[in-house]
Amino acid sequence: MAPYVIWLVSLVVILAVILTQRLPISRMNGIYCSSSSVKISRTRAIATVVLGGSMAVVILQGLTYRQIFSSRKIISGDDKLISMILRMSLFFLGSLLALGLCVSLLFLTSSTQNVFELLLASWSDELGNGSGHDRFVLAFIILQLIGAGGLTVILLTALTSKQIRRHSTWYGFTASWIFSSICYCLLFFAGQQVGDPPNDTLCAVQAALIYAAPALTACTTLTLVVHMYLNFRSLLYTSAFDVRPITELMLLGIPYLVWVVLFVGNLAFELENPGTVRRSPRGTYCDSRIPAISHISSSVVMMTTVVIMLLLVVLSYRIFINRRHVLKAGMMLAMLFRVFAFSIIGVMALGLSVSFVITNDHDGAFDMLLASMPVLAMLIFGSQKDLIRIWLCQRGGYAPANTKALDDDDEYGLLGSRTSSSV
Repeated sequence: MAPYVIWLVSLVVILAVILTQRLPISRMNGIYCSSSSVKISRTRAIATVVLGGSMAVVILQGLTYRQIFSSRKIISGDDKLISMILRMSLFFLGSLLALGLCVSLLFLTSSTQNVFELLLASWSDELGNGSGHDRFVLAFIILQLIGAGGLTVILLTALTSKQIRRHSTWYGFTASWIFSSICYCLLFFAGQQVGDPPNDTLCAVQAALIYAAPALTACTTLTLVVHMYLNFRSLLYTSAFDVRPITELMLLGIPYLVWVVLFVGNLAFELENPGTVRRSPRGTYCDSRIPAISHISSSVVMMTTVVIMLLLVVLSYRIFINRRHVLKAGMMLAMLFRVFAFSIIGVMALGLSVSFVITNDHDGAFDMLLASMPVLAMLIFGSQKDLIRIWLCQRGGYAPANTKALDDDDEYGLLGSRTSSSV
């Protein structure tokens, strides 16, 4: 009843404001009707209500997850519980999406100088002028910095804690997303995000970096999924896989080899043809005026993502047909969550790469999707139990790998490192 009361009150207030103030109404982008008046920006109050509700849902679901995982040994074999957890995961992602939309609405429709602008105005005098264009650029940079900062905390926690063990592909994956976010913020760090055109050399370097970075993150994601698949397959056999240095070297080296080839090729071309590089019309980063450059990088990402999605389909099928064995291992919930999360990243990457290949007309939505992917990766890998335990300063770490084959929540079973089988 309470949600409908809030909706009814909000409807009456907004309708009264529109009718009494005679605010102009127009069709927005041919999709829905809205008011272009600044007064209607008071609807931000509605977004605030939804924001608070979404935060409450996220907090409550987090507490519920903690309670369930604390009792996992008792209820890990309940099929109804698994179904409930999957539904909760969908609601959780929906709540995070609503949370992000409300934050964006409050941020992008603000007619006053935002607190973030006050903190970041020192980088550029023109950043705090309050225009919608600069607020869009600022939102893009903030998302990239949130993703890079969060993943850096996760990476440093894993490196410094003796209770956390991860496979080398996990470290490569995390580092690649941090590096990607930094590449997109290069103009911001140099203080040339807005205003006069950026330095030609700096712009060429960033353009080469952002065309090579998506291929790097796609390849490191592929190596991590390959590692997940091989580790899951090892669970189905009595003998574990031996660690092969050549296999590990290939998993670690191939993504960066692809990145070096794309980066050097793009940089050499752009330095030879400086007139082809410019700051994008949206002002988010430097890119090339030649569509073929983007098509090459996007094609690599697209092909890699297709392989990732195929592996995830095979992994999901094998999990399903071996669900009894998996349930006995106490890993079903964690594996399903990881596969589902990787599927989201894969679908987003595939959609972006296909769009970049087939069309040259990219609006701000593409930049926002690009900026949200590091944040999504941060949420996926920052939600692992051993990391949360370290952050909450809880003790009682994991048993050694030679006495416990797999942690109940798959913290180093699929994504981590084991002495008996890593790859």
